[in-house]
Amino acid sequence: GAKDLSHLYFHLFGEALFETEGIPGIVYCDRSFGFGCYHGFFLRAVSEEGIKIVKDVEKECIKNYGIGGLGCTHGIGHGVMDFFWSKSIDEALEVCSTLAWKGKLLGCQDGVFMEYNFPTIINPDKTTNSSHRSLDKENYYHPCESVHERYKPSCYYNLPQWWEGILGHDYEKLGKLCNDIIDTDNRKICFFGIGNSIPFFFDYNIEKSTEACSKMPNLENKTFCTTGAAWSIFDDDFGNKSNYKLMCGTLPEAEKEFCFINYNVYKMAQKN
Repeated sequence: GAKDLSHLYFHLFGEALFETEGIPGIVYCDRSFGFGCYHGFFLRAVSEEGIKIVKDVEKECIKNYGIGGLGCTHGIGHGVMDFFWSKSIDEALEVCSTLAWKGKLLGCQDGVFMEYNFPTIINPDKTTNSSHRSLDKENYYHPCESVHERYKPSCYYNLPQWWEGILGHDYEKLGKLCNDIIDTDNRKICFFGIGNSIPFFFDYNIEKSTEACSKMPNLENKTFCTTGAAWSIFDDDFGNKSNYKLMCGTLPEAEKEFCFINYNVYKMAQKN
């Protein structure tokens, strides 16, 4: 479709950008069309300079956006996973570990998992298609159970988005899948991940997002979902960021307090 074609154009734009501007050109890339510009830019950069160039690209990200400009390093993650596709996700994550951002969520690792779950395939005839990876042997938790401990939170945070690709927006089912995760921290982050993907699907409508989170198994998990949704609203570059308060405000008093303290996933990711 048009969206796939646009990804390809952004991919080609990214390649041309590296050719003409070199590493400083990275600042012209953005989130559009599955981070397509980052893919093209990064793959061209790596094919010419080798994987070591990743650190120089990150320096350029930090110079322009600060250490908190994680959209840029997220884009790097997409490119890294694309580069290592024929090898392994572990090697891609290892490259992320050499970068400055050490938070347990967001950044390069986030881009790696998103690209792993939603690979962009460029066909021989130069069309692209982006789809979710298929479900293997009814294992809904792959690759999270096998990645290194330090990447598990990021993996579980990204997993619900992939589940949606397979199961549609059956939030009851998604909630049950998160609830079955034994580790309490990763379970909580999984519910944050469900919440994070909800507002975008409902065009940032508070009422519909609240209804989706209400399908979670209990109040605690509904709170995690709502808090993740509040972050998604706050993180939206094109909407009213202060609407995150309305999202938190749909919870009972004590839970509302939790939401206001924890909605900022960027800050949460920095806590060990």
